[in-house]
Amino acid sequence: MSTTTTLQLNDLTALHVTAVALELSEYQVFLHAYRDWFGDEPREQQIDASFGSYLRKGEIPIWVRHFARCFLAAHPGYLRALDVQGRGFRQARAIVFILLAMLALSLLTLL
Repeated sequence: MSTTTTLQLNDLTALHVTAVALELSEYQVFLHAYRDWFGDEPREQQIDASFGSYLRKGEIPIWVRHFARCFLAAHPGYLRALDVQGRGFRQARAIVFILLAMLALSLLTLL
């Protein structure tokens, strides 16, 4: 599979697939992506702010998008698995969207 396919992936899907493939939480992917992009250990506040924005608004920082896309470009087998799963993956992704929305609403009520 070509790198072009990776670049056409939805950012949320790329992040989620990378997290699943690496057996990490999405928060941990943010940590790894920060280290990879900046070459430094992040402060907790930096990651919390970026991750919070991701949860509330669906905004994925450029350094996280880059990390996920590079990972998927280097491991095209995960993309082939997506093609094979087809509709089942889209349904699972819809469930993830719903759960994230519910979590975001719960967090907003706490503010």
